[in-house]
Amino acid sequence: MVTKHVFLKSFSVKQKMDKNKCPILIFEKTFLQNFVVFLRERGRQPTKQKNNHEPWVSIPRINIFYLSITYRTKTMLLILDNSVKKDDPLSFTKDIIKSLKKYKIPYKAINKIQNIDDIEKKIKGIIITGSSLKLTKKEHFEKFSFIIYYLNKLHVPIYGICFGCQFLNVIYGGTLKDNKKFICEDLDFSVYDPKCPLLKNITTTATNFHYCFSDIVIPNKKTDVRVFASIMVNNKKLDCGFEFEKNRVYGSMFHPEYYVNTQIIFKNFYEMCKKW
Repeated sequence: MVTKHVFLKSFSVKQKMDKNKCPILIFEKTFLQNFVVFLRERGRQPTKQKNNHEPWVSIPRINIFYLSITYRTKTMLLILDNSVKKDDPLSFTKDIIKSLKKYKIPYKAINKIQNIDDIEKKIKGIIITGSSLKLTKKEHFEKFSFIIYYLNKLHVPIYGICFGCQFLNVIYGGTLKDNKKFICEDLDFSVYDPKCPLLKNITTTATNFHYCFSDIVIPNKKTDVRVFASIMVNNKKLDCGFEFEKNRVYGSMFHPEYYVNTQIIFKNFYEMCKKW
């Protein structure tokens, strides 16, 4: 919950910061009166400040209206879209957005560096999408530069999916092995950690996850990267779920957005972000 102090002073609209670093809005008197009426018509009753001040304070030549309005700030997720082209079959960005809308999760999707000053304080989590790009091939760095930019700019929980997971693995000192052919199928975990917050309310014995990748993630054993899920492919164990940084940075080679019964992972991630 955030409390904003609204003052009335002059016709010009300005912004200041009070001692608690809350935004202070300054409006012309009649405008604020109309604003209070607007709130009441919609069932929101503004509360008067509980202190020694009267609601109206008379100062020579200036009338100041002192009002506190409490509202809930929406936590947003930033989607870093790595689609190579429109409707990139391996980014699944549209499906991710549908999943977020299903759980009424606010989001902003971007595919390049741009100004997000108006929402930056609301962003409490980042999702890095899949992509047709292959990190085991020679790719131009500028295709990835916007990911690095926002990972440095925003210290928030991160969830990388498929290509996003591979990208995080490289950042955290791991390597990738080109499997030469794609693994595109539905598989259940062979081993998993039921305490992983991403897997909350997931019944793995009855749930298959969708996979579509060719670069295998190999974490750096000298780091604190933790594996929380694995699968069996051609009788070989492949790690598919990673906690790159404890309680903050996660990655999965599976696509939770693909099936309705696995989309709850986005809700789980969002709940983690709200606590950040």
